[in-house]
Amino acid sequence: MKKISLAIFMLLLFSKSFSQNNILTQTIKGQIIDTDSKSAMIGVSVTIANTSLGAVTDTAGNFKITNVPVGRFDLVASFLGYEPTVLSQVLISSGKELFLNIEMKESHHQLKEVKISANADKTKAQNEMATVSARGFSVEETKRYAAAILDPARMAQNFAGVSNAGDFSNELVVRGNTPKGVQYRLEGVEVTNTNHFANMGSSGGPISMLSSSTLANSDFYSGAFPAEIGNATSGVLDLKLRTGNADKREHSLMIGALGVEAASEGYFTKKSKASYLINYRYSTVALLKPFLKGMIDNVAPAYQDVSYKFNFPSKQFGTLSWWGVAGQGVAQQKATNDTTKWKSLNDSIEYKSTTSKFISGISHKISLSNKTFMSNIFSVSIDDDAEKDAMVLGHKNYERKNIGTTQNTNYYYHYSFMLNHKFDVTLSNRSGFIIN
Repeated sequence: MKKISLAIFMLLLFSKSFSQNNILTQTIKGQIIDTDSKSAMIGVSVTIANTSLGAVTDTAGNFKITNVPVGRFDLVASFLGYEPTVLSQVLISSGKELFLNIEMKESHHQLKEVKISANADKTKAQNEMATVSARGFSVEETKRYAAAILDPARMAQNFAGVSNAGDFSNELVVRGNTPKGVQYRLEGVEVTNTNHFANMGSSGGPISMLSSSTLANSDFYSGAFPAEIGNATSGVLDLKLRTGNADKREHSLMIGALGVEAASEGYFTKKSKASYLINYRYSTVALLKPFLKGMIDNVAPAYQDVSYKFNFPSKQFGTLSWWGVAGQGVAQQKATNDTTKWKSLNDSIEYKSTTSKFISGISHKISLSNKTFMSNIFSVSIDDDAEKDAMVLGHKNYERKNIGTTQNTNYYYHYSFMLNHKFDVTLSNRSGFIIN
């Protein structure tokens, strides 16, 4: 009996010890910079609300908080002379480290010692030149909005003054304007359509090529655009790609309704702060089609895409980034070699439609002083749409006769230069030019 009691006691002790030591934790890292000058901020206090966890930024503006329990937390960044920045309900998962890019704005007034309760406005746009009709959004929001399916454009359809042009497209109708007036921007430059199966000249499509695994906090404008935006007449979806983890190599696999994704990020060498981020996705429907014959229409689309960002920071030469998105989508309908199953002439027609897109750019940003930074960006976008139609001739042993072939290719080149100078707390100037 004593042996049994001792065994039960040891089992309970082991279970208690295991449960205490099995708490899942993760690391939060990031960089904090000044909103106007883009220079790194030293000595910023970063804390997790309602906990004792925190850190202080180093000479490069970087911080690192370890052993953070997984879950949702509020992150607070504070520094004397700057407005407190609060990131609400940040999701910390066990699968990979969290990296945050935080911008802080200098306070306009010097206050006496007071007690401040910060109310975070997580909808504030990232671009400080945007005054009205602009709001920021996080990648996490694409998971919360109804029917967003991880697509930032479909999420924006839930914003005030915005509606959709149909459930089969993520085109945006902003305040009644045509969807063709909406501009897509990636990494600060105008790009062509970033959606699979999009028609030439349109601003949307059924499926976004951009994965939530690679996107960072971005902006949406519904009017009163900053001067740097340029050609938009209706709305702007200004998307950003996040930077890969420069301290640790991480790999992930995600299976969802839109596709099967494999992502990898990390450093090139441990001594360097250079990093890479690559994500590849393949259509889930196309993978399941062979196993669901009769349940999935033969027009079921197949698509694949890859997005990437390579980041090379340097104290002397600034930060050089190579980024891009590429993808291809194929939709086809095949006719049955059996005239008894044809119900109309359309059943004898088959087609194959292919859309290919390539967007790539090189960005260079450098701080010339603690109040001035310069940016140069060059990008190339290529759209290629092709379709081939054929008629099946039942009376000629089901021979295929070509009845139409179309192909449209669009090349778009973009270069932009920008110089930003911060005169004081209340006055900044941003000047530059754009060549398309």
